[in-house]
Amino acid sequence: MPYKTERRELSSLMVEKVRRCLDSIPLPRSILTDEVVDRLTTLVVVRDYQADQDVVSQGSTSNGIFIIDDGHAEVMTLSGEVIADLSTGDYFGEVSVLYSVPCTATVRSTETCRILLLEEKVNQKLLGNVQVELKMMDWFVGKRYIPVSANMDTGRTVRRMVFNCLKKVQVFREWSDSALRSLVLEINPALIVIYPPGSVVAMTSDPPVIVNVIIRGRAVFCRDDKVTLTEVDIQRDPVVLGEEGILLGLENTIMVRAKTSCQVIPIRVEWIQNIIHDHPSEAGAFWNFWKEKWMAHDKKTSRIHSKYPAYLQFEVVLQLMKQSALFRQCSDRCLYKLCLRGVPREVYPGELVCSKEEYDQHIFVLILKGEAELVTEPALDSEYILGPGQVFCHCDSMESICQVEAVSHCLVVKLTKKDVFGSLESCQDSVLTYPRESEHRLS
Repeated sequence: MPYKTERRELSSLMVEKVRRCLDSIPLPRSILTDEVVDRLTTLVVVRDYQADQDVVSQGSTSNGIFIIDDGHAEVMTLSGEVIADLSTGDYFGEVSVLYSVPCTATVRSTETCRILLLEEKVNQKLLGNVQVELKMMDWFVGKRYIPVSANMDTGRTVRRMVFNCLKKVQVFREWSDSALRSLVLEINPALIVIYPPGSVVAMTSDPPVIVNVIIRGRAVFCRDDKVTLTEVDIQRDPVVLGEEGILLGLENTIMVRAKTSCQVIPIRVEWIQNIIHDHPSEAGAFWNFWKEKWMAHDKKTSRIHSKYPAYLQFEVVLQLMKQSALFRQCSDRCLYKLCLRGVPREVYPGELVCSKEEYDQHIFVLILKGEAELVTEPALDSEYILGPGQVFCHCDSMESICQVEAVSHCLVVKLTKKDVFGSLESCQDSVLTYPRESEHRLS
């Protein structure tokens, strides 16, 4: 069945998706003015696709820039291998439009999809033959597109992509470019491994011999009994698995399963050791620095860590903290420091998760497991319940006296005011995002 096409007035959410797409493509702001963007949003065509339809095909002539308004699609090679997953708000086809090349991959709908199309003829009429600000390879590297067509130098592009991603990983961040390039060259046989949906990226009890860096896709972190701890959607910073294990010599305590196609950089510990040996000052000194820092904060032998190893695995705490409203504008570097300093606590129903004294001391509380209720004097008009992934902290604008009481069996991580603001001061790219006053700083 062919797709259905119509022209209609776009909703405000549709317009916002088009604007976000246009704002992100590498065109001069002098060309892509507000007036041009406004004009383009009025010329969008809406297409509806059924499941398993090719929206674009590798090698075909470009039809325009496609923006997913609703639904999911997969990016595929000619052989049918799925290399990426696309969902609401994602776009594709821009490479062909910007660089005047045939479509570089096939995109196929996996379910009913509504797509917003900026047709090629419209783009050409409004934008003309504009010089793109970035080279095509730079665009692929920045977007983490794996090249599958003859238009690209695949090996060079992927090496640059891996290098750029590893530069964002905390333990490699301060390595010299020379040392990091040497590490990239060590990785074999594949620099990036594609895990299909449902496949296991990491297993419980895996030995500490490999670091997996997920650079694109969505994955689920689970306990060995398949209870979900958190889900991650990798769009900006890579997600690192196994770093804690290698630095402390510990087995993995969680299962990580790909929810969509995931692109993963596998780094074996012997490759890291080779680079540390060959580049003692450019890599080894920094690796040892972080190892000593981890050892200083290691609490894995405590009773609570023995009881809840999966909930307290570093990657789980980091991702829950990163997804909370309060810390969502904090860099991975800042959150990394906070996770090392956090103190876990087990709280039973009826006990205080955060006492009045701790509230006055500006203690920050991240809920990992269970639910807790905000209790105030005088009482609020409605109840406020905190669940996993939410943070409670002091609110100067709230006149009530506050404490937080466990509704069910809770596991939490506590941070002092000094911990939080000390990390913020050392990471100028990070800020706390306090909700509106009416939300009482529950995040």
